[in-house]
Order: sequence, then C-alpha cells, then structure tokens
Amino acid sequence: MATIARIIVTKKECSPVKHNRNDKTKTNYIPDAQKVSELFDQFLTTAKQNGYRYKFVLFPAGILHFPFPADLTDGDDSITIQRKYIRAATHTFRQWLGNRTEILKSVAKHLLIGIDSVGNDKKNVQLIAVYRTSTGKIHWTGKSYPVSREINKLIDMDIESHFVNLGGKRTAVFCCHDLMICSPRGQANLRKGSKKEKQAKKFRRELKRFQPEIILHLPHVTNKKMTWRQSWKHIEETLPVKHYASGITYIKSKKSDPIESVLAKTKLGEVVNFVCGKRIDVN
Repeated sequence: MATIARIIVTKKECSPVKHNRNDKTKTNYIPDAQKVSELFDQFLTTAKQNGYRYKFVLFPAGILHFPFPADLTDGDDSITIQRKYIRAATHTFRQWLGNRTEILKSVAKHLLIGIDSVGNDKKNVQLIAVYRTSTGKIHWTGKSYPVSREINKLIDMDIESHFVNLGGKRTAVFCCHDLMICSPRGQANLRKGSKKEKQAKKFRRELKRFQPEIILHLPHVTNKKMTWRQSWKHIEETLPVKHYASGITYIKSKKSDPIESVLAKTKLGEVVNFVCGKRIDVN
C-alpha cells in the first residue's frame, strides 16, 4: 500500500471567474465541483481496476464550497462559531461524497479535501475534511495562519486541530498559507509582536512538540515549483518527516512552471500523482 495519492486538479476541472482588482479585470480559475466529481470517479475506477491502495488520497484546498451559516449571531463564542461552520461543511461534504463510500473504502484509508465558505462581509473560513473511510468519521481542521489581506477576515481553526494520529502515524495537516510558518524568509519578515508573529510562534511550538512523520498540505493554486520549496526544505532539515505532499491545483499559463517540476518539488517519500485520471510518477 502506497502512502499518498494526489489527485491533481487542472484548468480543465475549473471554471473561469472574472473580477476587478486595482481597476483591472483579472480571470481566476475556481475548481468546479461537478468536474472534480468526474475526475474523482476516474481516479476511483482506475485505482479499483488496477488494485491500487493508498493510506491517503489528497485533493487541494477550495475544492468544495458551502453557504455561510445563516444562524451565526454576534453573540456566538468561538466554539459555537466553529461548530456551526463544521455542521454546514459536513452536510456539503457528505452530499458531494454521495454513494462513493464503499469504492473509496476499497481504495484508501483516508480522503482529504478542502472546503471553503465566504460571507457577505468577506469573512471566510477555509476548512479541510479528513475523512476516515473505515468509520465514515470526519476530523476537521483548516487555515490558522492568514495572509495579510485575510487578517481580521479569516475565521481561523484551532492550531491543535492540525495535528492528529492517522493510521498509527503522527500526521500534520496544513491548509495553504499555514505551511509558511516553516519558511525562514517569511518568518524573518514578520513584524515583532504582531498577531501573525504570535500565531506563527504558537504553530511552530506545536509542530516541534508533535514531531510529525507525515505532513499533508492543501493549498489552493500552485503554479510555481518554488512557491513552497523553502518551507519544505526547512521541514526536511528540522523534522523527522518521512512523507509529505502538497495537493495541487495547477493552472497552466505563460508564467507557470512545467507541471512535472511543480509536482517534483512538492513531495517526499511515497507519493503518486493522478492527472486527468491517469497515474504519473515524477522524480
């Protein structure tokens, strides 16, 4: 049984969304849940027919989206807010998974997929469902370390939720920018005493205490091979990690690196890739 299978999302599985920024119109590509469902079915069929088995099947972040909970109130404490988000996200995830539970159980022990939600006030939450196929239970985590534009907008998850024992292995699960807590350059640029610096220090303390054997990282879009490289290099030098991988949404353009190099620079150990339903290996 191999450790990690990545289902690579490409422009083919995304829908274009135009928006205005700095008086310029820009096109972003957002994963389309229906197209990703078809990609997932291709993966499951290929894996089942060839007898492939994996400990983890990894999607990127932001694959699914759920409505902002309508019952949120100003008086809700952080625990209540998280519970309402998770309840809404759980409904969306189980609806999307549908009747695939048995075939998925025959192929993988765990499925990880990113689920986002954005409210009218631009507040947002970026969650990750860690689904155990043997029990049908879900462990929830999500982004805890915001980029600058998300400060005071991100509903962050408890840092402790990123660290979990999965299949007898100490496993850390990071959402997108969370991985930057391991980038020496990124941390050197933080303002002393800022909320981000305090959050990063707490995150790194827990990471050091936990000593993960496996790290699973779900970013939104990765088009450059060096985007996460500093963080992964630091992890290789300081932690006993045997396997790691970033889930990949890759949007090919004139500025993007070749997909093979992006895949090669975002993995360690036993990691296989499925692109357009076909298994490909990179060194």
